[in-house]
Amino acid sequence: MYFNSAFVLQALALSITLSLSSPLSANSKRQDLTLDDCASERNTPDRKCWQLAGVPNYLINQTTGWLKTTPICEDRTRCCGPSEVWSTCFLRLATGEDQDCTVLGDGQCARTNQLDPNLASSIRTQVKYVVLALYGVHDYYTAWYSSLTSAIALVPPQDNDGFANLIFPNLASLSPGERLQTTEPLQQAESNLREVFQQIASLFAEVLKTLMSNADTLVRFVGTGSVDAPWTPLNQTDAVTSLNTALQTYYVSDVMKQTNWYAIPLATSAQPDPSQPIYLSPSTRRQYQLAQEGEATTDPSTMLRELPTYADMTLLFDGAFNCTATGQANDEGKAYPGFNYAGTLNLGCTSLLPMRLECGAPCPTNPLANGTCLFTQIEGC
Repeated sequence: MYFNSAFVLQALALSITLSLSSPLSANSKRQDLTLDDCASERNTPDRKCWQLAGVPNYLINQTTGWLKTTPICEDRTRCCGPSEVWSTCFLRLATGEDQDCTVLGDGQCARTNQLDPNLASSIRTQVKYVVLALYGVHDYYTAWYSSLTSAIALVPPQDNDGFANLIFPNLASLSPGERLQTTEPLQQAESNLREVFQQIASLFAEVLKTLMSNADTLVRFVGTGSVDAPWTPLNQTDAVTSLNTALQTYYVSDVMKQTNWYAIPLATSAQPDPSQPIYLSPSTRRQYQLAQEGEATTDPSTMLRELPTYADMTLLFDGAFNCTATGQANDEGKAYPGFNYAGTLNLGCTSLLPMRLECGAPCPTNPLANGTCLFTQIEGC
């Protein structure tokens, strides 16, 4: 399994960011865009209109912005309710329909192309683009959630027996009871993966609610241009593939951790020693020596040769290094997904594979203020 090219290129950084969307329309590349183009209902919405039409100023200006000038009242007639979320109020006043786009899913946030016919022409374009942004952001994170649901359904893969036999090469000789006990790490990893699914799903819901509840945050998100949301739908095919690869790698690393596998980060080099079970990351050029505490159940060289069938090697090794370097990995810890400032999903730490240093090896990253290195040495030092 492999990430798409955009994902692999972004793996060169410490954090691996998913920012998947469809190519921009030709309309978004026009250089001669005018306010009339933005106002025209015949034209495809263009992201440049967000700034050209002064949408941020219309919405959040501290003196004349919509947020400052829209009254609060109980009956919600041409006003917002006392506890009504700003985005819900805006959509209601702009479209005449009660909608809640603060939650994931299509049930309570259905797009409408109809704006209030009584809207003043002087603000109609700005209102249109705020409405489009609210719908687009909601659809973007709902599509992420849908992609996540599809991706988790594919983990572990149907050929998980192959991975089980790689980790436990003596399975065929065991009785059913012994086999069930031996493969307990696989079941535990599946259970842990469901927790990760809930974490990511909660992140999607939390980010959406934040954007819909805080107009300043929405304006910053839309204005960054770092992702195509809200103007271009998420490419869910690519999203499912990338999420599935990340989740599958998490699952594999969890099983490896439970069965006492670990990696030793070595110095960067052009070419590793071919006689050693060493993986050379094409992204960071860092070498990792694979090992197992105690007597290895599977030859480490065989593991390295077979692992690409079940996991993304860059995520498995560089991801584990990232988790350790950021303090997210410890004996009780787990890999945690998160969001970058621009609203893109950060999967730079999705591997539980332990990192260990050789006896006396220097810390590969800057130690903490108290001198503690986040990378522990191998047993017996």
